[in-house]
Amino acid sequence: MIIPGLIIYSWYLFTWLFMADRGLGFWDAMEASRKLTGGDTAGFFLFFVALIIVNMLGALCLFAGLFISLPVTATSIFAAYKETAGLKTLGVDS
Repeated sequence: MIIPGLIIYSWYLFTWLFMADRGLGFWDAMEASRKLTGGDTAGFFLFFVALIIVNMLGALCLFAGLFISLPVTATSIFAAYKETAGLKTLGVDS
């Protein structure tokens, strides 16, 4: 059940960004995220697994490494969103 759960989570990785950037409601943002990532499920799954590994390595450093790995993870998710969906309302120039 772990692998299917990670695949499903990788589909909905951009939900909160769709809500913040495009002003979508929760269910609409979930649907938009699934449609965006569904075309490359394997790629987004591997991206998500890589982020998990980075955070696990941060946790192995007596949890002090999480102060570095968690911001790196959030920035990586934002960069992936920017590359795949583009930005609408955040006002960040490409």
